Amino acid sequence: MARHDSVVVLVGFGASSEEARRVYAQIEQRIRTFVPECAVRWAFTSGRIVAKLRGEGVVLPTLAEAIEELERDRVETAVFQPLLTVPGQEYAKLQQLVGNNGRFRVGAPLLASSRDIGEVVEALAPSLRNDRINIVVCHGNRRHEEYNLLLLELASDLESRYANVVVASVEGSPGLTSLERARELARKTGSVHFVPFMLVAGEHIRHDVMGDHPESWKNRVGAARVTCAAPLGATPAAMNLYLRRLKTALEESAAQCR
Repeated sequence: MARHDSVVVLVGFGASSEEARRVYAQIEQRIRTFVPECAVRWAFTSGRIVAKLRGEGVVLPTLAEAIEELERDRVETAVFQPLLTVPGQEYAKLQQLVGNNGRFRVGAPLLASSRDIGEVVEALAPSLRNDRINIVVCHGNRRHEEYNLLLLELASDLESRYANVVVASVEGSPGLTSLERARELARKTGSVHFVPFMLVAGEHIRHDVMGDHPESWKNRVGAARVTCAAPLGATPAAMNLYLRRLKTALEESAAQCR
């Protein structure tokens, strides 16, 4: 067995579709190439997704189980790198479970603070279309508005930079009010382009946004032509930012062990 200097645990909410799992596989390969000296493991924060996958014969650990595995394997140092967009509820769970362990370090999500907004906007720019209205799709949190503050900052920045961009969320703020503005703008071009601010295109994109039911976002906007960009996990510019977050966490972990 190859010797590894450290362990990287990639932490995601989880998704069960084949398309999402292909994106996860691409992410894992990208990480392994970036840090070949590290062993790479996974952990999903959604117990529901983990249980569903196990019912289909795919075994992946929950976050608590991943920590138990590291302890059982007597791993000295590990970096838990969240593949999350903002420091929201799942990130708080990660910090609570891992943060007090002196041997393990938690990396930063994609948009960790206001200082990251500029580079995140630049990472989203290649996914935007010039010839139509763009709707950036965020998740949001309906119970804890404090977790939506960075999304609101991101929305303000994007919408001030681009006249043809609006930002909406499945839950919480910024919400769905911008879909009406998108509907008005889409009348001019007849087209709408959705840009997921999500790691993978899971159920929210397939059903809530692109579904055929009357309340789906595409039907609420009512454009004749609808397109959807790749999710963050399949977007090179966004993945480069995740790699930078991981590099920083590994460097901090190494400095802590000196």
